[in-house]
Amino acid sequence: MKRVVIYARVSTRDQADHQLSIQDQIRQARTYAEKKGWYIVREFVDAGYTGQNSNRPELQRMMDEACRNPSPFDVVIVHSYSRFFRNAVELGVYRMRLQKAGISLQAVTQEFGEGPTADLIVTVMSAADQYQSAEISKHVTRS
Repeated sequence: MKRVVIYARVSTRDQADHQLSIQDQIRQARTYAEKKGWYIVREFVDAGYTGQNSNRPELQRMMDEACRNPSPFDVVIVHSYSRFFRNAVELGVYRMRLQKAGISLQAVTQEFGEGPTADLIVTVMSAADQYQSAEISKHVTRS
């Protein structure tokens, strides 16, 4: 049985209250893990932190645990890759760190499989997430 952790993040209080709420991300991740017969070890939540960089306390705590030898878990579940990062380079770096520790990153709403094609799709999706975040920021700043 795979041991998993759930990572959930929102950038703003408005997101937490009205859009991709933390509770909903966790609920969907729990359901995803249960359907696969996986055991949830822990949940990590960063509320009010941008996905543009890695300056998030719970993300860092989770990565510290992931890099232990042996790691206390096998899979990180996120709602979508944008909940993990909205920066294509950072997503790639952190995915690689997890992979080196023998841990896979799974997105509930974006199951692309494994292998080179899945890696390409995740890279393209994360670049689109980064672009969308930049556009939103531009419009918010203009307003």
